[in-house]
Amino acid sequence: MWLEIFTALSFAVGIGGIVMAIIQHRARVRLKGVHNSQLLAALNRTNMMVGLKDNIRKMIQKVQDAETIGWVWSKHQGICDLYVMIVSHYLSVEKTFTYGDLKTLVQNRVITSKWEERIWRNLIGQRPENRNAHVPDNYIE
Repeated sequence: MWLEIFTALSFAVGIGGIVMAIIQHRARVRLKGVHNSQLLAALNRTNMMVGLKDNIRKMIQKVQDAETIGWVWSKHQGICDLYVMIVSHYLSVEKTFTYGDLKTLVQNRVITSKWEERIWRNLIGQRPENRNAHVPDNYIE
């Protein structure tokens, strides 16, 4: 009798463990999707700020104060550095990321400039799956 009770309890605990594992897996997948979406939104926003370089040039032509010009350019450089950091973080949470994935981002207009593509290429070229891979020509001309 005790053996049947112990077997039934073990079976119930085993089924409960499987159900919990499925719930945890689904939650992790959902959270990863939200996380990637937020990173791509941050990349897009940061890139919009970086893209204002021509406007910054026009603005500082009207300014005579060297300190203000230096401040504006240092803020622009900070935003550029932030973009690189976000790309690096995005790639760090991806299991694999190849030049084919980069091509998809270019085709979907997530990456729209040579500057962005160069950053992505530099960072993905350091990943193990790309170390011995053929490096295709730039996707943005």
